[in-house]
Parts: sequence; C-alpha cells; structure tokens
Amino acid sequence: MSDDLTNDEKLFNIEFKVIRDAEAEAEKHMDGKSQPTIDVFLGLLKKYKKLQKQSTRLVRLSDLQHNQLNRQNDQLEVRVKERTAELESANVELNKSKEEALELARRAEAANEAKSQFLANMSHEFRTPINGILGNSRLLAESKLDPEQNEHMSAIKVSTDYLMAVANDILDFSKIEAGQLELEVTDFSIKSFFSDVKKMMTEKASEKKLSLNFELDNTLPEKVTGDPARLKQVMVNMVGNAIKFTEEGNVSINVGVVSQTDVDIIVGIHVIDTGIGISDERRNLLFRAFTQVDESMTRQYGGVGLGLVISNELVKLMDGKIEVESEVGKGSDFSFNIKFKKSVLPKKANISVASKPRKVLVVEDNLVNQMVAKKLLVKLGHTVEIAKNGEVAVKILSEKDFDLVLMDVQMPVMDGLDATKAIRDPQSSVLNHDIPIVALTAHAMKGDKDKCFDAGMDDYMSKPVRPELLTEKIDRHVKD
Repeated sequence: MSDDLTNDEKLFNIEFKVIRDAEAEAEKHMDGKSQPTIDVFLGLLKKYKKLQKQSTRLVRLSDLQHNQLNRQNDQLEVRVKERTAELESANVELNKSKEEALELARRAEAANEAKSQFLANMSHEFRTPINGILGNSRLLAESKLDPEQNEHMSAIKVSTDYLMAVANDILDFSKIEAGQLELEVTDFSIKSFFSDVKKMMTEKASEKKLSLNFELDNTLPEKVTGDPARLKQVMVNMVGNAIKFTEEGNVSINVGVVSQTDVDIIVGIHVIDTGIGISDERRNLLFRAFTQVDESMTRQYGGVGLGLVISNELVKLMDGKIEVESEVGKGSDFSFNIKFKKSVLPKKANISVASKPRKVLVVEDNLVNQMVAKKLLVKLGHTVEIAKNGEVAVKILSEKDFDLVLMDVQMPVMDGLDATKAIRDPQSSVLNHDIPIVALTAHAMKGDKDKCFDAGMDDYMSKPVRPELLTEKIDRHVKD
C-alpha cells in the first residue's frame, strides 16, 4: 500500500510520526501540572531535525531505487518483446519447415504408391503374355514336332524362362523396397530339397562341361520347417552365378550342420567355384541393386544385377547373412547359415495325380490366355466354358451349374473382385453362391492375394499357371 503514496505524503507521515513521538516524550517530563522545560523542547527539536534529514535521505534513496526498478523493468520489457518477436519468427519458420516436410512426405508417399502401382501393373502386363507364350509352348511341345521345330521350341522356352526370371526379380525387388517380402513356413525334407536343386542345376553345369558337386552332412535331419521356395530361389541364384562365372573347373555345394538342439538346427551352406573371382575393391558392389561388379560382365554374362540383392534379403529374413571370400582368377566362396526348426512330416496320403472330370468356368478377358486355359483344362479331362468378363460370368452362373470358377482379376466392364462379390451375394440370381472360386491372375504383389480372399475367393494362383498346381487346386476345392 505504501508503494502507492507520493513523496510529499511519505514526508508528511514521517513528520507526523516525529511530532507524535515528541508529544509522547514531553508527556514523560510533565508532572501533570507544570509545562515541559525549554531544554526538553530544544532536545526534541534537535531530534526532530535529525529525523527529518534521515527521512528525507530515505525518501530520496527510495526514489532512486524506484527509478532504477522502473528502468530495469523497461529494459526487461524491451528484452521480452525482442525475445517474443524472435520466438514468433522462429515459430513461423518452424511451421513453414513443418509444412514443407509434410508436403515432401505426402509427395514421397504418393510417389511410392505410384511406383507400387506401376510395378503391380507392370507385373500384370509381363505375366499375361508370358502365360500365353509358356502355355502355347507347352501345348505345342506335346504335339508331334520334327527335330528343327523341337529346337525352336527349346529356344522359345529358354527365352521365356529368362524373361519370367527377370519379371520375378523386379517384382521381388519392389517387394523388398516396400517391406512386403515375406516368408511362408512349411515342413519339407532338406535332403530331398538339395537333391532337387542338384537336378535343376546339373544340366547348366554340363552345358559348360563343369563338374557340379554336392556334399551333404550325414547328420542333417530328414525334415525341417522353413520356406523351401525362397531357399530354392537363393540356391538357384547362387549356384547359377557360380556356373555363369566359371569357365573351367568345378562348382561345389557343401551343406553341413553348424549346431543343433532337440528343437533347432543351424545349417551352413557354401557355394564354391573356380571361376573369375572378385577383387576386394569391387566386392562391396555385389549387393547393390542393378549393379554388376564390372560393367563388362553385363555384356558378357547378362543379368540385371538383382539376383544377389534379393538372395541377400531373403537370407536376412531367414536370420542369416551371406559372406563372401574370393580371389581374382582363383574363384569364390559364398556362404551363409540358416536356422531351421526340426519337424516331422506326416505321411502323404495316396492321391490320384489326375483330376476327375469337372465342369469349369474360366473368366478371362485375354484371348490368348482363354485359349491356353481351355486347352490345358480340356487336356486334363475337364469341360470348359469361357466368360470374357465378370458381368458375363455372373450371367452364365445364373443359368448354368459349374464345379469351379477360375477367375482373372483385372478385366473390363466388371473385374474379378466385383464378380466374386456378386456371386457370393445371396440376393443375386446366381444358382450356387458357394461355388469354389480360384483366382488365376497376373497380379502378384503382396496384398493381391488378400484382396481376392476378402472378396470371397477360395484360393489364389499367379500366372503363368503350372498344370500340376492347377490339378491340385481343382482336387482340393471340388469334392464329390
């Protein structure tokens, strides 16, 4: 409250207090009858003047402190305003940077989605004609051909297989970039697995007059749990590379037990060749996408530079890592360890290889693939009818009974997903809403299978289709 008084008011209060003190002092010297003596008044006056000087000094000191506080307060306000302006400016810049970062993230996400869509479409466009080429080649190879025609057919098969391998590599690489590459776990015989790999690669080694040696540890278990398809992809790539880059000598595959328990086993795999070798300086290029250790190798040996990149990622998914030891002119040793679960395979039931004759509706818009599918199914003993799109399929199924539907996905008018939903709809005019529907499509990206199942399909096959797999699917889903 005293801080709100003026200086005059403060002086008045001090003087008033001095007078009161003087009166109180005078009363002490009075006997109740007589007046205070002159000496008392002089003493009080002297005391008053002294107190007056002190009070004046205190007031001035108070003024100085007050003025100093005001100046400090003004300076502080100036600094606060300056700092506030700086923070507001920084906040504006931060919000601007945040908006720019969000915009860049949106653009990156849009670009990634566009790339994924492009790769999915490219995969579809690759697989559709390849399915036609492979299907017709297979059918033609089973007809009566003279030696020259057989030679041409073999050349077509080699070229188509290579094209299919390139398409699969690009597709797998896109899945790796998108984090969509996954393993499928199943039980398999590890000894039979490597026996199959040897059979697959022996012909390629023989063509170059190379010795292909497989050495398997006798303590390997008969059965393990893993992804044999992806492991085969790794082995075919690595053994294929060893054969490709070896002009003379041999290629050896050594498979041994690194360690094992009652439940798990770690298997060590070495692919050793006597080929051209790799220098230390260029070894770091081995696992870079679309890169060859030496650009001249692309012209001499071919390839798009994705095989080892994909193999390395697959081995990582299997909790392993590819190691390389190599010496120029002497050869290379590619090795990795993989951990498997031990398993026990149930005995296979005796199933007839050939399907019983079934009535199949093929829903496919591509004329070549229509012909391939029809001829293949007829050759397997089935009756076939063709629908060129989903709308036609729904109409046919409203008029006729079939045992199974082979459904393409990407079609004009009505695609396979919408057609499946219409077939499953109990309000539609389809005769059998529970008819087995198997996707037969060139779509092979992660998520394509889920979309098919979500629409109501029972199974999924990606093109090009293999006759034995088609037979298996028909037998599985069509019951007597």
